[in-house]
Amino acid sequence: TEKKDMAPATNKSGFSALPAGQANEASVAGTNLFGNFWALDGQKTKCVLLRYQDHSVKITDGYEKLGFNVRCVRD
Repeated sequence: TEKKDMAPATNKSGFSALPAGQANEASVAGTNLFGNFWALDGQKTKCVLLRYQDHSVKITDGYEKLGFNVRCVRD
């Protein structure tokens, strides 16, 4: 799922996601460009890619070898 040209954010949920990049075995990249987060969809792990440079959101499988952010959200 990918969305472009999104409406301006309101932060109604209070999530306040900021770009923190991603890590691999050798380095950290994109700390001011994107915020990548792990998410759980039932029993399946997903990756939520928040791209600040092009205002897009992508939810996908994969990227298991990269280090992403984790944000705990209470229901």
